[in-house]
Amino acid sequence: MEVDKAIKLRIESSKKPVICSIIALGFLAFIICIIVAATVTPEVVDSESLTIENCNKGGTLLCFDSKDLIHTYHMNLILEKYNQFLYLEIDFNSNNTIDSELGFNFTLLAEDGKSNHLIKKKNRTIDIDCEKGYCKSRSLLYIPYIYYTDYSLTLAINGSLETDSMIFRLKFITKEFTKYFLGVKYFFFSISVISNLLFILSIRRIPFRFWSFQTRLVGVMGISLMIFNEPLLAATLNLLSPGWSGLSVFCNIQFVVFLLLFWLASLQHFQDFKCKIIALILEAIFLVIIFSLLFVVYLYATINYRYNPTFDWKKQYGKPERAIYGAFIFFIVAFALWIAFLTIWSLLNFNSYMLRDKIFRISNIIMMIVTFIGIGVGSFQPLPRTTTLLLLSVAVFNIYFIIVQWLYTPSYFSYLQYIQEIATIPNENPNNIDPNDTLSHQQIENKI
Repeated sequence: MEVDKAIKLRIESSKKPVICSIIALGFLAFIICIIVAATVTPEVVDSESLTIENCNKGGTLLCFDSKDLIHTYHMNLILEKYNQFLYLEIDFNSNNTIDSELGFNFTLLAEDGKSNHLIKKKNRTIDIDCEKGYCKSRSLLYIPYIYYTDYSLTLAINGSLETDSMIFRLKFITKEFTKYFLGVKYFFFSISVISNLLFILSIRRIPFRFWSFQTRLVGVMGISLMIFNEPLLAATLNLLSPGWSGLSVFCNIQFVVFLLLFWLASLQHFQDFKCKIIALILEAIFLVIIFSLLFVVYLYATINYRYNPTFDWKKQYGKPERAIYGAFIFFIVAFALWIAFLTIWSLLNFNSYMLRDKIFRISNIIMMIVTFIGIGVGSFQPLPRTTTLLLLSVAVFNIYFIIVQWLYTPSYFSYLQYIQEIATIPNENPNNIDPNDTLSHQQIENKI
C-alpha cells in the first residue's frame, strides 16, 4: 500500500457519530448564516435625490420649463470613506415615446474645511430613450473613491426637455453595509485562522511524505481561504487607492484560481492517460492566463463599475477591455468544459475508489455546482448586489473547506501504528529494528 494511503484520515479513523456531528455542525452553521442573511440586511446602496417636474405638466415646487434651453441645478452631499464611491444616475419619466439627445455640463467640487477641490468637470451628451411609459436610466458621473466629506454638484442641462419629470440620484454605499462587509470577512478570517492553526498542530508531527493527496490539497486551500477572507480589508477601505483595490482583487482572484486547481487535481489524481504530463502543462498555462485576464477584468470593473445598474460592458468597455473580457470568457468556458469532461470520466471508475476518495469527489462536484450557481446569481461580482449574497457566498466556501480540512487530516494515532508495524516487517525494515525495543516513534522514524 502507498505510504499516503496507509495512514488513516480522520474521516476513516473517527467514529461515525463524531463525523456526523462535524458535518451536522457545518450544516447548522450554514443554516445560521442563512437566518442571519435573511434578518440582518442593511441596504447596500443609499442615495440623495432631486426630483424636477415639468412646469407645464403640473410641476410646482421645483420645475423646469420645456421651452427653456438651459437648466441649472445644485446638489450637496456629505459622505465619508465607508461610503466607498459616488455616482450620479438620472431617471426620466414620460408617457410619450422619446428618442432624443440631451447635453449635460456638470462640475463636482469637494471641500475639506480649508479649500475647495475640483473632483471632476465634464461635458456629456446622453440619449433619452422612452417608450410606452418606460425610460432607461442613465449614468452621468462615477467617482470610485471618496476622499472628502462635503461634496457639491452643479448640473447644467443644455437643450429642450420633453419629459414629464427628471430624478437625479447621487448614489453611494451605505456605511452600514461597509461595516457588515468588514464584519463578515473578519469573522470568517478568524475562523479560518483557527482552523488552519488546528490543522497545523494536528499534522506537525507527521512527516510530509505520509500526508495523503487530499491532505496536501486542503492544506493549500486552507491558506488560500485565509487570503480570500481579506485580512487587509480594513486598510483597503480606509487607504483608498487603485493599489489597495488591486490587493483586494488579488485576494479574491487567487482563491478562484486555487479553486480551479483544487478541482483539477482532485479529478485527475487517479486518472492515468498517455498525455497526462502534456495536459498538466497546458492546464498550468491556462490557469496563468485565466488568472491574468481575470485580474485585469475584475480590477477594471472594481475601480470603474463596482455598483452601476446602468453598466453595459459591450458599450462602456473600450476595445482593449472588450478584447480582454472576450478572451477571458473563451478560456473560462474552455476550462469549464474540460472540468466537466474530467468529472464525467472520474465517475466512470467511481466504484473502484476508496471511501475517502468517493466522498472527496462527490463533495467537490456538489461544490462545483454551488459555485456556478453562485456565479449565475451574481455572488462574485466586485460588490454583491445584496448582503444575503455576500454572507452566503463567503460562508459556503469557509464552512466547506474547514469541514474538509478536519475530515482529511491524518490521524496521528494511525501514523504511530503504521511506523510500529513497519518495524515488524522484515522487507519493510532494512535497518533491522527490533520490534520489541521500547523506541519512541521518532526513533523508529529516524531509523526507517
